[in-house]
Amino acid sequence: MLIMVTKQRLTPILLLLSVLLASFSVSATVKPAPIQDASAYDLIAAVNNLRTNNGLPPLQTDGSLMASAQSHADYQAVIGTWTHTGADGSTPRERAYAAGFGGGQTVFISENVAQVSPGTSLDTVLYNLWADAIHWNTMTNPQYTHIGGGVGVGNGYIFYTIDVGYIAGSAANYTPAATVGPGTPQPGIPTLTPELIFAVTTATPYPDGSIEHEILPGQTLWSIAEAYGLTPQELATLNGLDINNPLIWAGQKLLIRIAPPATETPTITVTVPIPTRTPRPTYTVTATHVTPTPSVTPTPTKKPLLPNFAPGASASDRTIGIIIIVVCGLGLAMVVIGSLRSRGK
Repeated sequence: MLIMVTKQRLTPILLLLSVLLASFSVSATVKPAPIQDASAYDLIAAVNNLRTNNGLPPLQTDGSLMASAQSHADYQAVIGTWTHTGADGSTPRERAYAAGFGGGQTVFISENVAQVSPGTSLDTVLYNLWADAIHWNTMTNPQYTHIGGGVGVGNGYIFYTIDVGYIAGSAANYTPAATVGPGTPQPGIPTLTPELIFAVTTATPYPDGSIEHEILPGQTLWSIAEAYGLTPQELATLNGLDINNPLIWAGQKLLIRIAPPATETPTITVTVPIPTRTPRPTYTVTATHVTPTPSVTPTPTKKPLLPNFAPGASASDRTIGIIIIVVCGLGLAMVVIGSLRSRGK
């Protein structure tokens, strides 16, 4: 069946397609860029550039070392912190050997790792974080012949790893004509006088528990942090340094640990009592026992039944008294008579 599409029907379809294409292009433009700033090959190129500036031949990229370094970088990204120990507790040499480097022969491996924030340049990694004696030797040892690199991203950080080494019996025998000491701020400027390198010796805590470290030439934020069990980011934050570009210099004092808050200790005051005289006992005079005198209790005088009949009363009073007695006697007689009658019946 043939379907005829007129110009009127085609116009809405074209408009719909235009809207879909426009939304697709907008979504493509707002897609966030990955935070990985440099690839493993960029890292290797930077290391070889450093060696060239020091009069050393570049290292050859080895597939086995690439696999070893990349797997370890990915592992660090997963756990969110830098380490030289693998997931199975392996060392850099064991990982390189397991990956096939040397074909079963004895190999010598050195490894550098770094945990940095996005935007940190490779120059900062090489010439600051890896500028101490140990990390610098990994990159500039004239005996090393091969290199592998890895870059992992995790927990908002970038993890760089390089594995450098050589196979027993095939180490390079090359003495550079000039060297660039660790800590050189700009690559590509060789000098005939290498800088002195000092290992990091931890400082003794102050009486209040705080620790400060005075930076010596050749020491870096990375090596100092590693010596005190900190990360470079923690050490930079503690001292107010830029995490992406932490600049330090010889003679600078870095705060390693803040003094813990003081705990108030109760003060014990020893009071010596003042001796006092003990009073002598005094004799108390006891009074002679006095027999108490019995008190006389007055006996109340009985009042007469007819007080007015007392001797010396008046004639009228006597008359009234006689009448009262007679009445009482009659009453008593009547009571007796009534009682007798009731018995007779």
